[in-house]
Amino acid sequence: MEVVLRRLDETLLVQCKRWRHVVDVELVAQLYGAINDIEAHGAIFVTSSDYTSDAIAFAPGKPIKLVDGRELIELLRQVQRNADRNSSTGFIQSSGPRSISKLPRSQ
Repeated sequence: MEVVLRRLDETLLVQCKRWRHVVDVELVAQLYGAINDIEAHGAIFVTSSDYTSDAIAFAPGKPIKLVDGRELIELLRQVQRNADRNSSTGFIQSSGPRSISKLPRSQ
């Protein structure tokens, strides 16, 4: 598990994989097991690649959000746009949209 987020009485698990290969159902099932083991409220599985059809079919009805590479890039772009809007306040400095079009992948 990469990240365990806690707020008040809620716990959220975050698993991240920067892979060239697709994430299979076994890894998503392991995350689901971790939710139950530590009595978390849910989980987010983030990958720079994609999920197998079995992994995608496993998640519905469970407190698991699957984020693939395309959605991850869109989320990063949204954060960058918000940072660009807020940079005039001096709170957040953005380097611009230069390096999020392609994420490096390992494995």
